[in-house]
Amino acid sequence: MAERRPYAPEPCDPVDDAFARRFAANYLEAWNAHDADRLLALTTDDVLWEDPTIRGGQAPRHEAVRAWLAGFWRAFPDMHFEFLDAAGADAPDATFRSTGGRRLAAPWRCRGTMLGRLDPPGIGPTGRRVDLVGVDLYAFRGERLCHGRTIADGADAARQLGFLPPADAWVIRAGVVVQRFLRRFRIR
Repeated sequence: MAERRPYAPEPCDPVDDAFARRFAANYLEAWNAHDADRLLALTTDDVLWEDPTIRGGQAPRHEAVRAWLAGFWRAFPDMHFEFLDAAGADAPDATFRSTGGRRLAAPWRCRGTMLGRLDPPGIGPTGRRVDLVGVDLYAFRGERLCHGRTIADGADAARQLGFLPPADAWVIRAGVVVQRFLRRFRIR
């Protein structure tokens, strides 16, 4: 696993509400068009992208981000993102600035169908849909994204896609019983 850099490498520059709205609109358009060139045009050359779907959790620089995007969009060719406002409604420019404006948070919802192979790790298409909410954290340098971090429930996505059993499945309950038994055994 790659060494984790701290969130939002310094220096990161403050942004205002007008920039946040423009960035959000351009970002969503590029994501939903599955256009890596347009998306990377919004970033610094040394961008660090952190996402649970990236092998090792992060993609440093344009080449790694481009490779991850190609694999992600190949697996989910109909993946569509929307930003959400505080009430959870679709809001194309719903980003929230931190105090001082050095960070943006963008709650989102994505929906898509796994129709292609997900590389890495090489999981074949399931044909199942995923409907997931999460939040992205952004930091900027010179009005370009220098660090993006995605926070999402990977276990929920894995359950929807059929990689994990439902949270209330018997196999999960059985695993809890085994874990408790082994814990007691180790303590003695």
